[in-house]
Amino acid sequence: MITNNAKMLVTIVNRADGDQTEAMLKNYDFFLQFSCDAEGTQASDFLALLGLGTLEKTAVFCVAAREVIDKALADIGEALSLEKAGRGIAFTVPINNENTENEVDEMKNEHNLILAIVNTGKSAEVVSAAKDAGARGGTIIKAKHINSGDVVKFLGIAEQTKKEVVVIVTSSEQKQSIMDTIDESFGAQSSAQGVVLSVPVDGTAGMSF
Repeated sequence: MITNNAKMLVTIVNRADGDQTEAMLKNYDFFLQFSCDAEGTQASDFLALLGLGTLEKTAVFCVAAREVIDKALADIGEALSLEKAGRGIAFTVPINNENTENEVDEMKNEHNLILAIVNTGKSAEVVSAAKDAGARGGTIIKAKHINSGDVVKFLGIAEQTKKEVVVIVTSSEQKQSIMDTIDESFGAQSSAQGVVLSVPVDGTAGMSF
C-alpha cells in the first residue's frame, strides 16, 4: 500500500548500465518498480550537464516509503559513481505527502521535474521549444495508454494509444516559463494533444545547475 510518506526515485543511465541498475534496485522494498528504454536529446551541453555520454538510455522508476527511497538514492549514486561524467543521474520526487510544499520551500537546491505527454512524433519539437525557454534539454520516453479512457476523457484529449513523454529536470526559477511555452504550442487543443505537469524534486545525484 502506498502511504502519504511515499516518494519516487527516477534513475536514468546509459543503456549499457541498465541491467546493473535494475539488478541493484531489486534489493529494496519498493511498492512499485518498472523500467523502460529512453532517448537522450541531441543537446551536447545538456548531456554534459547531466553526465550522460550516449543517447540511448534506460530509465528506472521506483516508488517506496521515504526512508527506503532516500537510502536507495544514496546507494545508487555511490554504486554507479554518478558523480563522474558519463555515468547518469538519479533524483527523487515526493508524492502523496501533506508536508511536500513546506519541505520544498526549505530545500537548498530547488529543482522541478517537468513531464510533457504528447502524441508520437512531437517530442523533438517540444524539446526544441523548451530549450528556447531555458531548458538544457530532455529525455524522451516512448509510452502508451493503458486502460486510460476515463483519464483521456477528463483531460479533454483524443484517444491515441502511442505517446511520447518528455522528461525535463530544471531549476524552479525556470519551471513556469518552460511549462507555459510547451503548453502554448503543444497543449490539449493542438495537434500534439499534450499535457504538461510538474512536481518538485527533493534529492539528486549526478547533476547540478
